[in-house]
Amino acid sequence: MKNNRKILVWATLAMSLFVQCKPAERTFKVRFDSTKEVSGKKFALKDMNPELPADWDGYQFVVLEYKIATAQRFQLGFTTDYGYNELRIMSYVPNA
Repeated sequence: MKNNRKILVWATLAMSLFVQCKPAERTFKVRFDSTKEVSGKKFALKDMNPELPADWDGYQFVVLEYKIATAQRFQLGFTTDYGYNELRIMSYVPNA
């Protein structure tokens, strides 16, 4: 009986650690319409992550991290107080 209680305590502890250590999945997916020659999607940064700051005056750079499985070209634009700035991105997937 005492061994069963020990096993139950250890199993409960292990399960609680597993649940607590699981990272929260935070993704933002943009799907493009492949039937169109040019497909686009417009969204605000707060749509990607509501915790991002609203005031970016203290920042000088934006870092974009994306996961892609095929080589593609796309454009990324930022609308600021000074106008619209656009980046043309050509991704490369080795051995694809």
